[in-house]
Amino acid sequence: KVFTFKTESFEGSVGFSVIETTDDDVIMSRAGELLVELSMDKENKGLSVLFLAVVNIVSLRSTLLLCGPDEHNLAETAFTDGILKEDERGAQSIMDLGSRVSRKMDFIPAITSAIKKGWAAAPVGKVRFSKSDVFEQFI
Repeated sequence: KVFTFKTESFEGSVGFSVIETTDDDVIMSRAGELLVELSMDKENKGLSVLFLAVVNIVSLRSTLLLCGPDEHNLAETAFTDGILKEDERGAQSIMDLGSRVSRKMDFIPAITSAIKKGWAAAPVGKVRFSKSDVFEQFI
């Protein structure tokens, strides 16, 4: 789903996808591949930010994949108690969101609140990775 925002500090779109599974280890074992695809999808769709939450519907726990610096920054702002973890490359591109499992009740309200309180994306050209940078990180 895509959510559009227009505030004094941020104007853009936030994409938020969810995979519900009974075995999140299978999904998370492919986190590197998913991060590359997320970056490409974000660029292709012209999104400002794109998240993917992997929700284990048995243990009722979720993990958020962060495909770039804006996602990382917004996630840290929105989910202050989230725990950053390293992916297989050693980058902190995974956030344990604990018992948050609902896009409608948990994820989007926190992101909306952070944006309305003044969160702003990094200025273009300052911190963003290009598509080629993402691929180089996984090689």
